[in-house]
Amino acid sequence: MRELSLEELKIVQFHILKAFAEYCDAHQLRYYIVAGTLLGAVRHGGFIPWDDDIDVSMPRPDYEKLLEVSGGWISDVYRVTSVKNCKEHSRLFMKVVDTRTMAKHYFYSERYKMSIGIDIFPLDGVPADENVRKRYFKKLWFTKKLFSYTQTQLMRGGTKLRALIKTLAAVPSRMIGRERLYRMVERQAAKYPFDQCEEIGINFGVYKEKETVKKEEYLPYHDLSFEGVMFHAPANYDAYLQQLYGDYMQLPPMEARQPHHPYTVWWEGEEFPEDILLHHDMEMEKAE
Repeated sequence: MRELSLEELKIVQFHILKAFAEYCDAHQLRYYIVAGTLLGAVRHGGFIPWDDDIDVSMPRPDYEKLLEVSGGWISDVYRVTSVKNCKEHSRLFMKVVDTRTMAKHYFYSERYKMSIGIDIFPLDGVPADENVRKRYFKKLWFTKKLFSYTQTQLMRGGTKLRALIKTLAAVPSRMIGRERLYRMVERQAAKYPFDQCEEIGINFGVYKEKETVKKEEYLPYHDLSFEGVMFHAPANYDAYLQQLYGDYMQLPPMEARQPHHPYTVWWEGEEFPEDILLHHDMEMEKAE
């Protein structure tokens, strides 16, 4: 076992994304690269140089069908994980992970070590009324925080005060229970059916209301190149990126150009396999 570098981590994630996209296309499941992954595709032609993850969205009907159709696996090494099928899974959203890796998140309890992967977010309907929408996101944010406290590393946070608050909040959260809170968030997020709403969003993502978009501008996908391979993106990706980042072609200040996930990743073996590196190099040569 050895720790992976940021560049090796990106290679692992890129190959997961490629396998995931091929699986979705083969099974007629809709997906879209979003957030920093989409920004990277538009601004850099691939990964943002300092980024350390891949984000994908799926309409709720396709999102739920992925786990059902795949049975939890899209290949012999790529596993689809969720709180529903993996006790070590620490996120509200699904992931597709490479089971040959292991990751430890700094702020999560030791029991939630799991493989590294790409993040898969459900796209849900959003209430049309502005006041209802505000209450909806506020309630969802609160339940989401309670869920996160069920698995946080006690007395650990960005500051001493934050660590104390998280530790105190963990007590009632763990009394309610992780699985129960997960079901509560799922019910709240999917309260407004995707197929019946004109506006949709990744409702429990970090951007909350900012990620609400008109469905008609999102769903007819537009293919974009990411690391030399074409992937599906929201049709009006320009409006989406402006909504999230403003002038998204402007680079952030140097001090902000840092990986934003505090985790360590290992390869489950002594050597990172040369066949992955060779295959990746060949893919990049074809793209050029």
